[in-house]
Amino acid sequence: LTSKDIKTWLVISNEKPSILDSIISPYRIKLVIFDSQGNKIKKIHQLINQYEKFQVCLSNYIKLSKNSITTYYVNLKRSPTLKGFRGSIRPHFFYKTKNSMSAVHTQDGANKINFINVPVSKNKDKNLLFIINPSSKKVSIKTNLQGFLKGVLLKEKEAEPFIIPSKGSRLVEIIQNNTTTYDKNLFLCESSVSVKCYFIIADKNFKNISVD
Repeated sequence: LTSKDIKTWLVISNEKPSILDSIISPYRIKLVIFDSQGNKIKKIHQLINQYEKFQVCLSNYIKLSKNSITTYYVNLKRSPTLKGFRGSIRPHFFYKTKNSMSAVHTQDGANKINFINVPVSKNKDKNLLFIINPSSKKVSIKTNLQGFLKGVLLKEKEAEPFIIPSKGSRLVEIIQNNTTTYDKNLFLCESSVSVKCYFIIADKNFKNISVD
């Protein structure tokens, strides 16, 4: 994610727990950045030596659009240069805004069915789903929002299906059902191939965000 108020950082290191008596092996990383339509816009190659930390502001390589937020997908590959213990930690993406910082690990797998229990709130916070298509095929996606009261489904609202190209991404705002009527909203995302989804809560101007 990037905008005038959001910057995305990638942080990765090559370390080991102090209790392990092992020699750390250097490794190489290859980053490929794709825009929202799946077009390659940047490749980054980097050697990570022992006890070294690498961090890069990915937003520096993204052109801001007229929209408030631009989405993109980063493919990361790691390969050892020598035999031995590779102490790489799980890569972390940090989203930095004016008033907050949120971190996401990248170990979560892709799924064809994703669902979120959306917090029912009367404030003006935005609820969004950040969808990434890491596959080599375009994906067709259907979403719907279900409103519940005391465990009973009262209303279902289905949106128009849409397409995300291979290696592309999209940000979908979840417009809640009437919060004075329902005590829970369930947002469902079904896709023709497996996608990765991240749930974002942000204030109106995206100066505070939380990513999960």
